[in-house]
Amino acid sequence: MRYTKNCPSCGKEQSYTQKGSMMAALMANTLCASCGQSGKTFSEEHRAKLSKAKAGRKLSEEHRAKVAKALTGRKLTEETRAKMSASRYKHYGTKPPEPGQETTERLRTSGKYRQWARAVKAVGYCADCWATENLHAHHIKSFAHYPELRYDVSNGLCLCEPCHIQEHKYIKEIQ
Repeated sequence: MRYTKNCPSCGKEQSYTQKGSMMAALMANTLCASCGQSGKTFSEEHRAKLSKAKAGRKLSEEHRAKVAKALTGRKLTEETRAKMSASRYKHYGTKPPEPGQETTERLRTSGKYRQWARAVKAVGYCADCWATENLHAHHIKSFAHYPELRYDVSNGLCLCEPCHIQEHKYIKEIQ
């Protein structure tokens, strides 16, 4: 049999398996777990222990979706963003970009780059072998060495994947 009582603060129902436990909670006017924790702070040592205990645990897809939904639209301070960025670079072992410098990955996943690639592939066939499947957009003049031509459609060439790989092998050979 389960015994229940309501939290005096929020009215949330609490359940007990033993009547004695419920009676003691009623006498002490005990709050529910969420109300009882509000206003409490943990020491740095205790927080480190909690963090270590949770390390390596895999979260379920349902839980990850709930966390993502809760964090959507949250405004972060510049300080928090800088800390998150530094943590990410430390985790992946890479050097952060200089202030004002964009990473190649960020440039190649931008909407402007995707729009350029779509425009180049709009030809609909490979410029070398005339294939129509698995088309890639290739820069005639290097993406890295000619930043002013990165999004210029006339600097693009539509190639199928095998021809694109072959083109890059050829470029490496002549350099």
